[in-house]
Amino acid sequence: MKALNSPRYQFIERKAHGAYVAKPAPGRHKLDRCITLKLFAVKSAVVVNGMEAAKAIKAGNLSVNGKIVKDPSYPIGMNDRIEVIPSKKTYVIGINERGQVSISALGKEEPHIYRINGKYRAGGNTLMFRLHDGSSVNAKKAAKVNDSIILGKERTIAEVVPLRVGAECVVIDGVHVGMKGKVTELKPGSMHSGASAVIEQRAGSKFETLVNNIMVIS
Repeated sequence: MKALNSPRYQFIERKAHGAYVAKPAPGRHKLDRCITLKLFAVKSAVVVNGMEAAKAIKAGNLSVNGKIVKDPSYPIGMNDRIEVIPSKKTYVIGINERGQVSISALGKEEPHIYRINGKYRAGGNTLMFRLHDGSSVNAKKAAKVNDSIILGKERTIAEVVPLRVGAECVVIDGVHVGMKGKVTELKPGSMHSGASAVIEQRAGSKFETLVNNIMVIS
């Protein structure tokens, strides 16, 4: 796709990437909230340019959430974890306060958080949760839409991180995108607007945003 038409989240430096940039393959994150694995390799300085990035990926040098990926157009987004196998360095994908992708080194104790975006019934009337990265998981533990979960082995739910007063969260959409804080109040939705949350930042300032715009992290 044309670099000028790329989503803000991808943070394409026009002069550095030329007129066109690879479009993420469909199927996981939304287009306006993901980048390609190839672009990650360049932005994180794993390689020096796109050509070297494609070679490294096709050689199996990068894994996403523990799985080796060889498709340079593979989409990665919020909370995905990318390991550079030769250097044994792991990075986590986030979002900054300008609504652009952020890439940071992963702390050893940081849990892998998934947001529950929806739920549905699969074959055999099995209840499933639809997660923010486009994947699904068996809903064997009690949780609600807008809660977050931590997955254990074989993608089973190890822990539920509920949306509640006192929960720590990060804003992933809206005018306050990228901001973090504690939920101090939850307001029910109405016929004309969705449920909202009042968030207090560490400095003490507060703002209100839609519940759909936040991800609970602890």
